[in-house]
Amino acid sequence: MRKNVIRKIILFVSIFLAAIFLALLLIPIISACSYNTNTIDYSSSPENTFSAEHVIPSPSHLNQKGETYDAPDAIMPWVMTERQFAEQIAKQYVQPNEYKLSEVIDETEAMTCLSSKRRTVFNAALSILNEVPYFWGGKTKYPYKNLRWGVRTLVTSKGSETTGTYQPLGLDCSGYVSWCFMHLGLDWEAMREKVGDGTLAQWNLSAPIGWSELQVGDLVFQYSYPEAAGNHVGICIGFDRFGIPYFAHSSFSLGGVVITPAGDVFKYARRPFLFDPEA
Repeated sequence: MRKNVIRKIILFVSIFLAAIFLALLLIPIISACSYNTNTIDYSSSPENTFSAEHVIPSPSHLNQKGETYDAPDAIMPWVMTERQFAEQIAKQYVQPNEYKLSEVIDETEAMTCLSSKRRTVFNAALSILNEVPYFWGGKTKYPYKNLRWGVRTLVTSKGSETTGTYQPLGLDCSGYVSWCFMHLGLDWEAMREKVGDGTLAQWNLSAPIGWSELQVGDLVFQYSYPEAAGNHVGICIGFDRFGIPYFAHSSFSLGGVVITPAGDVFKYARRPFLFDPEA
């Protein structure tokens, strides 16, 4: 009698454990079968919504220039309205970086046959995303991650509100562009000759293109030369499913190397001579 009870208990426990094991096996299968990326609705999150006025490349509605003065002899003063605008962009687009970046990469791979040069610049641009702070006058002569990035360093270049203060070492906007293009096998001197050191040189070593011609690796500028006393530059890193271009750039207002979609910041698209005649 006692043995029968023990056998029943063992049988019951065995069946119970088998049922749990079977359930654990079936749950992932059922979930995978029911998952459909086309039915995901991101619109409920305010951070993932698009505002039409911020995704069409057009002249800025701001009447004053601000942020983004790369030239050491820049004379334009800092204007808070530009910072406020940048912070607004950051709230809408920078926070959901992982979702947007994934989407942009997927669409870029699907829609564009990238040349080896453009793919190299693309990979370099993404390799230090959200890792390197903005630093006024920040340059590096080697296409490697600088171990001193992030270390508080004296800002010596003139023309910024940070000049004379200690800030985490990083790259400015043109320094970031230079760093990305050096991955094409260019040393510092070759980069200066073919890509340019500073926004003015990068402007002069590129040709104007229409927004519809924009490709991965092309440059975008905030202002035009020779009118501008300073400028801001970024790199096109791809497009989302709506065809909206996204730009990687080192931004003072956004804290360093980030990606943002086309909006009111960048207004001039240009193609580096380095890409001819492959472009």
